[in-house]
Amino acid sequence: MEWMDDKPPSNVNAPSVPTFADYPPNCPLAASVLAEGNAFRVTHSEQLSEADFQSKYEEGEEPRPNSSKTAHCRWRAVSIYREHSDARQHIRKWPYSPSFIAWGVLTNEMGKTMLTAPQDGTRQSHTEWWCADGIVRHKAFRIISSGDENVEDTQKQSFNL
Repeated sequence: MEWMDDKPPSNVNAPSVPTFADYPPNCPLAASVLAEGNAFRVTHSEQLSEADFQSKYEEGEEPRPNSSKTAHCRWRAVSIYREHSDARQHIRKWPYSPSFIAWGVLTNEMGKTMLTAPQDGTRQSHTEWWCADGIVRHKAFRIISSGDENVEDTQKQSFNL
C-alpha cells in the first residue's frame, strides 16, 4: 500500500480545545498530555467504523469489582500504539484478536494520551487515548496493513517504522 504518500484523513468535527463531558471527574488522568503524533490501532475489518475505535467501557465491559478510579478512567480510553511494530506484535501475541492495522495522526484537539506500556516489556509504545467530545475517531484513520502482510521496506524507511 502506498499509504506513506498521503496524509491521513483529518477530523473536521474536532473542537479547538478538547472537552471531556462524558468522562468521570479527574478523567483523563492528570499524567495525560494533549494528543499528537502518529497512532496505530488494531481493528476488526478493512472498512473502518465507530466500532473499531471504542473503549472497553463503550463496548459494555466493566472493570473488575473494587477497581480503582484510575482503572475506571483507563477503561474509558482507546488503546493505540505509537509504533507500527508494536501493533503488529499485538496481532502476533493475540492471534484471535482483530487483524488489521489503521494509521492516523492525532492532534491536540482530538483528546489526551498517556503512554501505558505493559510491565512485561513488550509493546513499549502502547498508549491510552481519551477521545475528546465530538471526535469521529474512525474518520481520522486509514487501514495500512493486515496482520499477515508486511509494510514495504521503502514505506518503513520513509515513515521511520
